[in-house]
Order: sequence, then C-alpha cells, then structure tokens
Amino acid sequence: MNSALDLLNNKDLIQDPNANKYQIDGLFVPRVNDILSAMLHEDYLMTWSNNIGLYQKKKYSETLKQAADIGSFTHEAIEKYVKNNKYPSDLPLSAMNAFKSFLEWWKIINTHKVKVLMQEQQLVWKYFGGTLDMLIEIDDKVYLVDFKTSNHLSYKHFLQLSAYAYMLKEIYGIDVDGCIILMLSKKYIHFEEFMLNLSEEYSKNFFKDCTETFLSLAYSYYCRLNVTMQFGNIFGGIS
Repeated sequence: MNSALDLLNNKDLIQDPNANKYQIDGLFVPRVNDILSAMLHEDYLMTWSNNIGLYQKKKYSETLKQAADIGSFTHEAIEKYVKNNKYPSDLPLSAMNAFKSFLEWWKIINTHKVKVLMQEQQLVWKYFGGTLDMLIEIDDKVYLVDFKTSNHLSYKHFLQLSAYAYMLKEIYGIDVDGCIILMLSKKYIHFEEFMLNLSEEYSKNFFKDCTETFLSLAYSYYCRLNVTMQFGNIFGGIS
C-alpha cells in the first residue's frame, strides 16, 4: 500500500494559480493553511458565520479580517519582544490582551532553561509552505510552538504543526520533541497551553497520523487542482 508521501512524490507538480507567497525552484506552492481550508470543512464555522450575520449584523469577511489583523498584531508584538525585548505601546485592546497573555506564559517558560531557535520562520518544501511561529528549546527538548488568538482548539491545528514539523525535518534535519498550541485570550489576560509530548507513544502515533493525513490532503489538493484545470480546458467558463 502506497503512503501519502509516495503518492505525492509520484504526482506531477502543478502550478497552483492561487499560490503567491511561498516559492521554490521558480514555482509557487500553496500554504499549509490553504490546503487545510480547501480540503476540510467544519460545520461549526458555518454556524459561527451565520450567527455573525444574524445576531451581530456583521459581515463574515469583515469579521475574519478583524480576527486576522488581531492575530498579525499579536504575532508581530511577540516577535519584537522576544528578539529585542521591545514592549508594544500602540496595540488594539484585543491584541494587547493576547500579548499580555503570552507574557504570562513566557514568564513561566523562562523559569526553565530556554533557547529560541527560530521565530516567524518561513518553511518551503516542494509541495507546500508555511511560517512557523516559534521553535524553542526547553530543558534541551525542542518544541514547535503555535500561537492562536482564536478560542477554538481543533485537530486541524495539529495537522498544521505536523506539516511544519515535516518541513523542519526535510529542510533542516530537525526532529521536534513536542508541540505546543498556545491559546491567547483577546478578552482578558489568560492563556491555555496544549502540549503534545512526542516521547509518549500515544502522542507520537497521533502526530504520525496527523502527518500522514496532511500529506494525503496535499495529494488530494493537487489532484483536485488538476481536475479543475482539465475541466476548465474542456468546458471553458462553465462552473
């Protein structure tokens, strides 16, 4: 039985017309999150978007942009603080709450032996790309850390991190010892840490399945891209 990686490696690489950020060997490749969004759909997101329009009288696209902006502000503030010890002074309240939530976690983490290996690092492999938030060594163990300003933990977060861990291994030869999803509250100063310790057999198997699942989704993504292109060539503008 072929693995997802075997299927990917036997697939002709097709230029994704919507990919415009991560480039390798002169070709743009899709983002990890774009693959996940295209290939997986969650019912709760539909309910959430309907509630926004029905009860809050807001446009779904505007709400998504606001959430993305808060996330970007928070990530930028964290990066500057960790690299240069620069404390932000002009963040929107939601982003400032998330940043201060990070600081609470950071104080705890720094009671240990800590070394930051990478921050906001772009990773590009031949089929997809992404940007990791932080790669950190804690007490000589390497952890891949992802900061989230949403309040919903999903298995998709670990699919995303499995793709990043896979690229770290392929590009830099780095094996991670664990993953941390750090949920940072936008409403008040509070964080939740969800750690996956890969020295534990159950967690290791789960993360291995996450990797296989993501590579399968990437293969299916390229298959669908190929089919839609062929459809367009045969039937023109019909959708």
